[in-house]
Amino acid sequence: MNESLYPVYTRFPNELGSRISYGENHPERQACYAKLETAKRKGFSLERLDFVTQFVDDEVNPSRECPEASVRYLGLEGIQPNTGKAVYEFMVGKDIHSVSKRLHRGDIVFSGLRPYLNKCHIVDVQESLGSTELFVMVPEEDKVVPGFLFRYLLSDLVLQQTKWVLTGSSYPRLGIDDFKGLTLVLPTKENQVAILSKILPLENQIADKEAEAKQLTEEGRGIILKEIGLPVSTEEMKSYFFKAGAELHSLWFSVPAAELKDRLHYLFYHPKHSYLGELNKKYKATILGLACREPICLGEQVKEDENGTEVLLKTANLKNDYIDFENATPISKETFEANPSAQAHKGDILLAATGYVSMGKVDIYERLTPALVDGQISIIRLNDAYNPYFMTYLLRSHLGQLQIEKWWIGSSGQIHLPPGDIEKFIIVSCESVSQKEQTQIADRITEKLRKAHELSAEAKAKREEARQLFEQLVLGTGNSLSS
Repeated sequence: MNESLYPVYTRFPNELGSRISYGENHPERQACYAKLETAKRKGFSLERLDFVTQFVDDEVNPSRECPEASVRYLGLEGIQPNTGKAVYEFMVGKDIHSVSKRLHRGDIVFSGLRPYLNKCHIVDVQESLGSTELFVMVPEEDKVVPGFLFRYLLSDLVLQQTKWVLTGSSYPRLGIDDFKGLTLVLPTKENQVAILSKILPLENQIADKEAEAKQLTEEGRGIILKEIGLPVSTEEMKSYFFKAGAELHSLWFSVPAAELKDRLHYLFYHPKHSYLGELNKKYKATILGLACREPICLGEQVKEDENGTEVLLKTANLKNDYIDFENATPISKETFEANPSAQAHKGDILLAATGYVSMGKVDIYERLTPALVDGQISIIRLNDAYNPYFMTYLLRSHLGQLQIEKWWIGSSGQIHLPPGDIEKFIIVSCESVSQKEQTQIADRITEKLRKAHELSAEAKAKREEARQLFEQLVLGTGNSLSS
């Protein structure tokens, strides 16, 4: 969270709150409290968050207390910002290297780490463990409807209270006492239910659009492997070590000494790589390096310049679906011009080549104006016999990701994929699938993804409409509950 402008404002001594800090007295935060006071003058009740919830701090150390047990775990990365949706994963206790919170169905959790991301969720499984960064609440249902409180915590009425009172810089946190003291507008339970009845139809529309977008995305991404006759199950695509940082299943296998080559690492010889051999059986294959007009290379680590006019792309800007230019880093023109080999041009493929989770993201550079990429991204520049969109989709598929699994090196989170090893990736030769055929396949995928993007944008706009309506109903402005 960075402020794009640097405001200057003053506060009189009698206006200062419990602490003297820039954030505590920020105009945006004060404007939020002014809204709440307006609601109070209309007769609405204002209460602290801890008035309507019981805070639970039931902790467990799974690596010590249940090292061999398989547990359902909710990490911060599993909670989507702004939506309340979450994905739990099954983990072995010994692989959870920190104290965790016990969670039960109906608990509401809120991330105290970087709370401006709006990561809030109603636990919807019977029992699980969660990140120690989560605040865990049990709503007092005689005072508040859980669904109402959940949506309130996701609203701007909470965001504007929390984001200015954080501690820490790299990993800003919200203190538990500040969180407990959040101010809520608390309508009667009857009105809470009435507000939800206005919001739920919009949320159903959002869910329908998101489901359709997800289906189109899955269909689009499945096209390329179906076209080359190598379909793969969704479960197989969830088993990458370099994404999870661990092997999901215990196994053993043997490799004859005569077959050992290149490196001594079990992932290099994993039985699941037999899938790669199927490509050689069906097509004349080649390696990615031979499909490039220039050797694959990494970008450069360069100095940022907040006043710069050029763009630097980092792994965070690669979304494995599009490139996020909006949050790209500015650099000076001099830095840009001094690093020509690290410049991405239209048609280049950018592959995130460092770190668990980030590694393996692949996007195509589509702008006419070049940008610089940092040293954690590899630039792949194909020759004219290969369609860059086709290759991007191929690298995103199981065929590409499995080879990242095979070739990465490093340990302790500092893993990376050297350009020379990326060049060894096996791909379909242009002699088997011509450039024209590649383009036809890529166009079909692109069209599916385009429709999915449109639906996602519609869902996002509808979600913002729902949030604004919720605030209006809570504050008694705009729409009436009786209408």
